[in-house]
Amino acid sequence: MKKIIVDIASAGQEALAAALANPELEILGVTVSPDVENYDDLCNLNINAAKAVKDVPVFKGAQRPLLLKDYISGSRCPQTKTEYAFEEKHAVNFLIDSANEVENLEILCLGTLSNVALAIMKNEEAMKKVKIIY
Repeated sequence: MKKIIVDIASAGQEALAAALANPELEILGVTVSPDVENYDDLCNLNINAAKAVKDVPVFKGAQRPLLLKDYISGSRCPQTKTEYAFEEKHAVNFLIDSANEVENLEILCLGTLSNVALAIMKNEEAMKKVKIIY
């Protein structure tokens, strides 16, 4: 069984749900990095989408685009509330820790790669252990 972390940005909730529902994937966690003006609303949208399918840990990550001064998209997302709690660990640290601890780790990126880029910048050696990044 493939050990996967799903990293999602502003869109892709359908793909997230499909990955979570796939019995051939062991989803270790979901990292979110909306890179948008209404960061909290999109984080809440993503945790709601994930928890509706499977009880997996969800980690908040990057809050701004890395190379652009302006936000990318998502300013039209409605205010979204959640009853779920995010994990305390930052998404970037979860990625690095998982890369060090999980053999044959794979990362599925839906959207921008801010969390993955930050993890590589913070600990390149750990992230080299990741088997594949989609």
